[in-house]
Amino acid sequence: MATEKKQQAVTGTLAARIKSLAKRMAGTDATVQGLAIDVLEQSIVHRNYTYLNMLFLAMTKGHNRDALGRYLIKYGNIKPNMGKERKEVPFVLDDTRTGDLEGARATSWVSFSVAQASAAKLFDEASAVQGLIARLLKGEGFKNPDHAKELGAALQKVLEPVISAH
Repeated sequence: MATEKKQQAVTGTLAARIKSLAKRMAGTDATVQGLAIDVLEQSIVHRNYTYLNMLFLAMTKGHNRDALGRYLIKYGNIKPNMGKERKEVPFVLDDTRTGDLEGARATSWVSFSVAQASAAKLFDEASAVQGLIARLLKGEGFKNPDHAKELGAALQKVLEPVISAH
């Protein structure tokens, strides 16, 4: 009985901590978005890219730093610094670009995350394949319903290990 109560307390605490983390991460994403717009404005309007570099360097690799970099390059008037000081100053002004503040405001920096895009694409593809198999198994809407059902069963058997792994 005591172990069960302790387990409930632990799982309740874990759930609360995870919910708290999710809330803080969402807040962090929103904070980064606001800062990204502000540093892009400094770079585009005032040609001051110091804060843009500061924001990028403040991000750890585990916090979608690469996504932020892609976002800043897409909407900013900057380019990657290829010089010796690139670790300290990762971006420099690109005189051939004007930047796009409106585009930056309309787009979340998080959408530039490769992991997020890859996972979403993977789930979309798996869902599409599962939908096709389900439709084939029903046999409705095909010239030869029996053939469609056979094909659906064969596809399901072959693809099940791949689809269920995602």
